[in-house]
Amino acid sequence: MPQPSRFQYNRRLPAVCILLGATLLTACSGNEPSEADSTGRNIADGPSAAPFGTEAGPRAMKTDQLEKAALTQSELDEGRITAKVSRRRFLDQDDVDADRAACLPLAYVQSGAVLGDPTAVARREWTRKVGKADKSAKRETIVPASLHLTLASYSQDDALKAMNELNTAAGACRKGFTYTADGRDLEVRKVTKTLAPAGADEAMGLEVTVTAADGSRTPMKIIVARKGATLAYFPAVFPESKQGHDFALPEEFVMAQLGKIG
Repeated sequence: MPQPSRFQYNRRLPAVCILLGATLLTACSGNEPSEADSTGRNIADGPSAAPFGTEAGPRAMKTDQLEKAALTQSELDEGRITAKVSRRRFLDQDDVDADRAACLPLAYVQSGAVLGDPTAVARREWTRKVGKADKSAKRETIVPASLHLTLASYSQDDALKAMNELNTAAGACRKGFTYTADGRDLEVRKVTKTLAPAGADEAMGLEVTVTAADGSRTPMKIIVARKGATLAYFPAVFPESKQGHDFALPEEFVMAQLGKIG
């Protein structure tokens, strides 16, 4: 019998936006109707100030701390993780542009770039062995052959601001936008919020299909989660030939990484 998913529709972004000031309330509204979590508590009623601890809030991690917070090979049950990542998969903000400034946060996370101005960054790439079952057109749920991980540490205010900007962009650009990444012209026709991990202070799941100038269409799923002042980015691309299937990020990997952040 399949285990219940530990991903859920996250409703905590509006509560956190309230902490940033009344002027942001409009930008933070527009989420789906409230639903209860596994304990029966309404997710929208989740703690707003609780994740922040003291008035000083969580401290930004240094680079060496982020490196230690990333999953290691010995902690994985499946796949291979490496710190030797391709620059083409992890672009800088300067390599990305969008037709509308409001959509830049989405363009960044789709391109492997970070949001805002983090104080430290650590990157990893996870790959898994693709078996015959993965090549079958009858497979109902497709898991990516690779997943790109970025851990980024911020000040508390900057971490909150980054998540708020992504939430706002997902609403403002839900009908699509165009952008360039490393000189390539790309188009997104729809942005959909999807399941995100439980257990983070904030989390957002996104699903898009990116169309290139040559007409090729690449499905993408992205999770961005915040724990304290650290953001974890999990963007993944899926095979173009699998259009019409359900796509899922490797839940065990995502949950293990968020658990290690603390």
